[in-house]
Amino acid sequence: MDNEERKVGKIIEELTVFFLNSGAQNIETEIKREGRFITLLFKSDFASLYEQDVRKFEEYMNEPRNHGMEAMYWELAGSGDTTDSSQLLLIAMMSGDHEIKVEDHHIELTIRRALWH
Repeated sequence: MDNEERKVGKIIEELTVFFLNSGAQNIETEIKREGRFITLLFKSDFASLYEQDVRKFEEYMNEPRNHGMEAMYWELAGSGDTTDSSQLLLIAMMSGDHEIKVEDHHIELTIRRALWH
């Protein structure tokens, strides 16, 4: 496994922990490799108590992919406090193209990320 696959693993780990910490009772994750791209699909519910956290995460996902930040800090993803918003911001900057939909205490997130090897 090279660093690109490890980065994808960090994204999956951090998002799974975020959804669990948001009161999720059901999380679906799908991973598709398509040539030099990988697509991550997440579907999760969340508790109404965490609506503000989910909306903040939705804002973070509007950050563009930042290759410089990713190259320097990707290994730190998942290593901090699970309630630390900087972890989610780092994941957002590592994610690349994405679509996010939040409604009725459900979130659907699709991330399409180029693998550079």
